Amino acid sequence: MAESRFGSSLFTYIVSYLIILGIAFLTGFELPLIMNMANDPSAAIEILSYDFGGMFAATVLFPFFLLPELGIFATLNFCLILNLGSMLYVLRPHKFTQKIYACFLFTAIILGFVFNSQLISYFGKMLTD
Repeated sequence: MAESRFGSSLFTYIVSYLIILGIAFLTGFELPLIMNMANDPSAAIEILSYDFGGMFAATVLFPFFLLPELGIFATLNFCLILNLGSMLYVLRPHKFTQKIYACFLFTAIILGFVFNSQLISYFGKMLTD
């Protein structure tokens, strides 16, 4: 196995797959948790329709538009912007400090989106040196 700057590639693969499995595991809890939080049983239809609509839009937009037009890093930043935008919308009635943290993250990701090519070159040089 080739040694890299971050240790053995086997270790890197194991850690990567554990992170992916963790995200998949937690994502599986999302819809049932939202369904339980909805007090009205008829809200389940609305929740499922938004969930399926979002999945359909992502399935079409990601491979045919976002990835070819923006690239991997910019697509990641775009998805983060959408998630943080929805988080800011949900946090509207909550504490001011939570909004400040969310705005800070939102600004950082917008800057990452704007300086996409510079960040890719910088981290590419870091990994190859």
